[in-house]
Amino acid sequence: RAHTLSVALTLGTAMFLVEPVLVYGVVGGSDYFGLVLLVVCTGLLFPYTARRMALVSAAIVAMYVAACALVWQSGAGEALLRGVFYVLAASAVAVVGARLAHRLREAEFFAQRELSRERDVAEQLLFSILPEPIVRQLERDQAAIAEGFDEATVMFADIVGFTPFSAKVPPRVLGDVLKDVF
Repeated sequence: RAHTLSVALTLGTAMFLVEPVLVYGVVGGSDYFGLVLLVVCTGLLFPYTARRMALVSAAIVAMYVAACALVWQSGAGEALLRGVFYVLAASAVAVVGARLAHRLREAEFFAQRELSRERDVAEQLLFSILPEPIVRQLERDQAAIAEGFDEATVMFADIVGFTPFSAKVPPRVLGDVLKDVF
């Protein structure tokens, strides 16, 4: 799975960045800025949930603290605290960023799904009004399909009391009345 591979790559890179601590000690090899950059880049590059980003960040912090504990020397407390602080701060930023990015991706997914539904509804509406060849031509050309008329008349009409009348008479009678009116 892609997530498993990205976690493995991130933790492998973290081990590589923690190695100088093991070789040169906490003060001499504590390059916590590389870990900060790794955490922030992981949060930006991979589509993690906040939970997964928190787990990856916790593993990186634990790896850093464990390496420092293995080669502890006196006077290294300040360097260790500074490193842990920066890596934890970067982790907090990455977790919040991952949460926000996850919400945005989720919102985009639902918006795309809703847009697809609306397109389907619009297409069905077109098919219910227009013949299929006309709809297909509109989809292809996006150009107006109309015939020209030199002269035309438009009439708007209202039949007083039509709604109550139409509720009382059978459809066939209503159709005959409308034919007579037109």
